[in-house]
Amino acid sequence: MEEVDHLRHQSDMRQIYVRRKETIELVIKDAKEKHGMRWLNLARD
Repeated sequence: MEEVDHLRHQSDMRQIYVRRKETIELVIKDAKEKHGMRWLNLARD
């Protein structure tokens, strides 16, 4: 897990992470609009 955190904070990986975050938000928005999802639980177990 520490290795993942280390990679995520490198400058070139930050750009990829920002784009990924934007993409995921759009997918969730579309799911809510198209499938009537009012609540979405993304909590980790």
